[in-house]
Amino acid sequence: NNRRRSVLDYGLSIVKEKIGLRILITGAGGFIGALLTERLLEQKKLHLDKKEHDISELVLIDQFPIKQEYNSAIQIQKKCIDISDKEKCNEIFKREFDVIFHLAAVVSSHAEQDFDLGYLVNVDATKNLLEGARRQEKVSRFFMTSSVAVFGLDLPEEIPDKFPALPLSSYGAQK
Repeated sequence: NNRRRSVLDYGLSIVKEKIGLRILITGAGGFIGALLTERLLEQKKLHLDKKEHDISELVLIDQFPIKQEYNSAIQIQKKCIDISDKEKCNEIFKREFDVIFHLAAVVSSHAEQDFDLGYLVNVDATKNLLEGARRQEKVSRFFMTSSVAVFGLDLPEEIPDKFPALPLSSYGAQK
């Protein structure tokens, strides 16, 4: 049975390489999300595990309608979904993703002005996405953005990997 499973997994990995990656981008209507989308469409490939993989589909999610228009041979789905709503977020995961870029966030000043909203989007929505990814057969990568706000004040010019996180704001703590 294990041998059969490994043969099946091998066959599926070959098919996936030929079909290409299915990528989810949250916050796709924002500045960074739009830039990432444009770059992926331009390159048509994503470098993972020392290999280049073709991209077959981008699923672009944002809380607000995504107005950017894209012209590409890569299949593009644009969806207006509030990922802080667990049931709506679960709808996203009816099909498998190979890679997830989680860029959706309530940014610093807004997160400070509305603590509950900041927590809902920056923590609960992230948890919903991670739970959805965990239920899938395999997500190769889950990328999430952070912020320099996690480090607090008095930063060196270059922040080393082991620099302590000492956030001074709710936004810094959420990230």
